[in-house]
Amino acid sequence: MDNEQKKIACPACGKGHLREGGVGYVCDYFKGMDDKCRFVIYREMFGHAMLREEVEALCSGATIGPYTLTRKDGSAYTAALRYAPETQAIAPVFEDKMLDGVSCPHCCGEIRAGAKYYACTNGSKEDPGHVFFSRVIAGVELEDGVAAALVRGEPSGYINFAKKSGEVFTARLRMVDGEVKFDAAVCKCPACGGAVMIGDKSYYCSNFKGTPPCDFHVFKEMGSRAITPEIVASLCHKRETELMCFCTKDGKSVERKIILNDANKVLLI
Repeated sequence: MDNEQKKIACPACGKGHLREGGVGYVCDYFKGMDDKCRFVIYREMFGHAMLREEVEALCSGATIGPYTLTRKDGSAYTAALRYAPETQAIAPVFEDKMLDGVSCPHCCGEIRAGAKYYACTNGSKEDPGHVFFSRVIAGVELEDGVAAALVRGEPSGYINFAKKSGEVFTARLRMVDGEVKFDAAVCKCPACGGAVMIGDKSYYCSNFKGTPPCDFHVFKEMGSRAITPEIVASLCHKRETELMCFCTKDGKSVERKIILNDANKVLLI
């Protein structure tokens, strides 16, 4: 009798019970190849290791969690778990969470912070312009604070993103007409007034193919030191940086500053 009370009734077929095995908890109902239940709760669901008491709760109709779960691409998100009768499977359940203190600039609607997207609650395909952008952009998961700043019209800080090829690139994010766009511009070019852009190995002028072409550039590494967009912006604005630590060719640490000469060439002095 005690063993019977511990059995977990299958929520999918209502005829069998779940038996613990190698892959997890599998329904034991089988009367033939055309009359069997395939319901299973895997030992690990969405990156969460399932405990027996959690399996019992799910099969009784309860929602469990929330937990930190994992997508197929390895990124993490927060959601509860429940048994979904319509699919006869365990599915994530997301809170209806809203971004605090911001509203859609298109309609003043609330912004829902979902597991995959930030979206205006009034948005639709028939009425473009509402806030709608992915939570994960080029391999980087946005924090709610960053998303809220974007909605307010503020750019993000500089972030290292990854292309599908795995190649890393640096850019800021800005919101344009409800969508989030990459912005690789750093500041105004001191040589011609164009935009200083972030490249793979250097910062370069957007007018490098202009007539005449502008050859202004700053290498992204100098003296074994990474040159950040903030350093470049300061250099272009003040025409020199503060003293910083660099390395000589023989490995010695020295203090130097970067300056722009009268011809707008970069010098390390």
